[in-house]
Amino acid sequence: MRLSMGLLMLIVASTAAPAAGNAPRDMITPAALYDLAENATVEILVDGRLDGSGWFASADGLVVTAGHVVVGRTDHRIEIISPAAGRKIAKFVAIDRGHDLALLRVEKDDKPFPFLKVADAMPAPGQDVWLFAAANFRHKLMLRGSVARRNSTYEYFSNNRQYTNVYHVSAPSPPGTSGGCWLDQRGRVVGNQSAFMTVNGAGAGIAMLSPPGAIAHLIQSQKTVATTTTQCAFEELWTQPVGYIANYPPGSAGLVPVLIQAEGAAAKAGLSDQMIITAVDDQLVAYVDELLTVLRRKKPGDKVTFTVLKLDGSGQAQITIELEALDATRN
Repeated sequence: MRLSMGLLMLIVASTAAPAAGNAPRDMITPAALYDLAENATVEILVDGRLDGSGWFASADGLVVTAGHVVVGRTDHRIEIISPAAGRKIAKFVAIDRGHDLALLRVEKDDKPFPFLKVADAMPAPGQDVWLFAAANFRHKLMLRGSVARRNSTYEYFSNNRQYTNVYHVSAPSPPGTSGGCWLDQRGRVVGNQSAFMTVNGAGAGIAMLSPPGAIAHLIQSQKTVATTTTQCAFEELWTQPVGYIANYPPGSAGLVPVLIQAEGAAAKAGLSDQMIITAVDDQLVAYVDELLTVLRRKKPGDKVTFTVLKLDGSGQAQITIELEALDATRN
């Protein structure tokens, strides 16, 4: 029986002035915002190739970029190029795969680097925001967008088979912008460019941003974040074909396991696409966000119990899964 895969659209990683740390409190013009960003942002080279964007998060050389720009490549030659720092070797510090964030460090100069401050909270829906990054090998581009969602959500990135916590902005975000900073009109970082949505291979005009709270946490801790995974994805029952939904009692709600990795945690526990998950640790779930919120509160090695309803009509069952860790060294 074929599932719709409706929600698992292709999510594509966006890879291939005054000191910003003293940004004014009041609104500034887009031209002044450009000057601010130009001085504090960087381009990321991996083995000499322009492969992403980033920005200085401290005066002493901390750099934020997207996790997928460097994951699995920390033993490669990673460099940054910027107007303020020139070309420098960057050393890996920490990664947060659950938010697609990576932290690098470059050697300090005699004078402090211009840097950007992180906002205390996500911007409100409808607010204008600006992405500063290298798009399609074009340098120093500032792209405008509008916040499209109030809260963060979980998107399944099919290219690296993981869920990432992001929020949505209505904007272009071409390849090469991964790791670029999104700024509000006060010059504060309100998100980090992670990916963009495509439909049938064409950009859908929806950018995916790592939220500011996760960015601030990584900068402050400078430690890799352990992220849990079941090594599968999930789709909400009401996104499936009508014929599939009809196999369950009227009014049913739950999540269908899909893209189950062979020999992964879910597969080993017996989870299959011939069942729906109705509860997690006795908490009813109908939305993917509800399930992922429970999972991300746990640590690798913890166990989670799914209550499932089987397609064959045999009724409810419980399946216990030992959660795995997203491997920070794997592509």
